[in-house]
Amino acid sequence: MSRISLYNFIFSIQYRLITSSFVILGLGGSVLAGYVVSSLYDLKLGFFLGLLLSLITCILTVFLSSIIDFQKINSAYDHIRNHISDPDRRMDCVTFSNEFNEFITTNFKNSIFPIDCSFIKILRHNIVYSSTELAENITQDIKEKIYRHCETRNDLFHSLISISGEQYDLFVVPISFYDNYLGFWGVVRKKTLWSNIQFFRDLLQDVENKLLDDQAASVIKFEKLQIWREFLFEADNISNRISQKNYASMEEYARDILGITIELTNCTAAAMETIYSPSYIWTKHPDADDFDKLHNKFTFCTKNSTPVIHERRNPKIKYVLSVPIIIDDLKGVLYLFDNTKENLEFYRLILSDLANIKIDNDMVNLAQQLGLEPVHRICK
Repeated sequence: MSRISLYNFIFSIQYRLITSSFVILGLGGSVLAGYVVSSLYDLKLGFFLGLLLSLITCILTVFLSSIIDFQKINSAYDHIRNHISDPDRRMDCVTFSNEFNEFITTNFKNSIFPIDCSFIKILRHNIVYSSTELAENITQDIKEKIYRHCETRNDLFHSLISISGEQYDLFVVPISFYDNYLGFWGVVRKKTLWSNIQFFRDLLQDVENKLLDDQAASVIKFEKLQIWREFLFEADNISNRISQKNYASMEEYARDILGITIELTNCTAAAMETIYSPSYIWTKHPDADDFDKLHNKFTFCTKNSTPVIHERRNPKIKYVLSVPIIIDDLKGVLYLFDNTKENLEFYRLILSDLANIKIDNDMVNLAQQLGLEPVHRICK
């Protein structure tokens, strides 16, 4: 059985208590009215009892209401939901990050738990910070600390940090949707005696669960669709060149595929291995550091029918995504290299669809057109 958080427990009874408070206040008023017509002694006793009961009820109601009105916050969030779902003005990941940060800092500004800075990182994008003075003073050391923790993808993280000589609490919450990691969200707030209580942790996790994760998944899905369309457009152009017999070799075709892959993913390098070429064909990003003999520095036997991300020991390119190209049997493998694992996760399904829809048929058609026979065994 899952644990019922203190946050959820309090807000499950919040509105019941608010309603009950009016009933109690009414009863208290009735008690006072009843004792007004009683004896003087009874009047004093009734007055103090009614006053005490009314004060306690008012204090409790005001306190619980002032913590945060989640229904009000949920209603205020509707404009972001509507923007995301509007087909005429779809929201990209950066715009969503900016609007979400502004929403958090604005709606929690006057609560009992004010948030001074909000930041969010969505797959393949840099961290986007809220437009606050505090965000501008966050040092590079703190930013690196955030990145180091988020690479582990652990549960909610809390740490004390110092900004401009003052102590602040840093909280980082991973964003996940149906076990798919989407990035992370964090807040910075001034340190107080109750900064790190379980209530505030539960509040942050509820915000991620009720407001953030599904909307982040929607904007990522839209962004992937846009990139997929770009891939498909470029791949169609390459298919047309095959139809027009513009390719003299499989290597020339592979370099065009790798070229659009590097251009659209912005990853460090890409390579292709085919049964029709005796060696790897590879290319790198124009801004990447030069490295010699890339094709001799990796060997991954791809017997799976699905893409796999491997971790490498090479410090220059830490991760490689291998995407099998299959028609009946394995015809080739497309490799994508980068130092950030989440970038490869973002493009994993896009490249898998590209390999299964376009590259596999184009490769076989070009091999038949050029009269090529298999000369290389993959996973030998």
